Amino acid sequence: DLLGTSTFYNDPEVFPRYQLLESLNYYGGPGPPPVTGSRQSTVLLLGWSEEPYLEVGLEQRPGDNPATTFYILEIPVTGFTASGSGVEVPLEMLNWEILNESGMYPAGITNFYMPYGWVEFEYEPWPLFHNMDVTELAVVLQFEGSTSGQAPPDVSLWDWNQEAWVPVPDVVWGKMTIGGFGAYLGANNEVRIRLQNDSGDVNIRAVYPALSGNLE
Repeated sequence: DLLGTSTFYNDPEVFPRYQLLESLNYYGGPGPPPVTGSRQSTVLLLGWSEEPYLEVGLEQRPGDNPATTFYILEIPVTGFTASGSGVEVPLEMLNWEILNESGMYPAGITNFYMPYGWVEFEYEPWPLFHNMDVTELAVVLQFEGSTSGQAPPDVSLWDWNQEAWVPVPDVVWGKMTIGGFGAYLGANNEVRIRLQNDSGDVNIRAVYPALSGNLE
């Protein structure tokens, strides 16, 4: 969506943009991941402009010099507030990280491919929701495409008291409400989810916890 085309591999103008965006992703390997998912309440706006930011060019290049400016604009949201009952934490306000994984591609919580293997996520809501009185926890597990004949991976939640993974019974595609969820919430309402895929390759559109509760 950000590139504006699905045929970027064959587009000499768009492909460098794709490479730049890919450089922000972390696909495992040695060393720590880049700090692209800063645990701060900020929004980044990315985009391109055909107007040059600086009046510079290549003297020996024949013809007109094309100008492209790439913008990364940080939009602070420190003044954002919410209160009331039945407040839902949006996916966009969940900081997340991959604790460990085996085989997923690319690394993320949306639109990823998962062959035989497993992945462990941790989700932490923005500071606004750290003290929220959670009244409902659900796990959202969405399939990319038709779910006909495709079994979902096994899902487990981290029990912060026992420090162990607890399987979610009767896993289905969609939204699964979790009963007795208190032990699955960390000090700041963090939630950890583990996927274990033993039934063949699967493309997952999204996996995340859905938190609802009361905010004063």
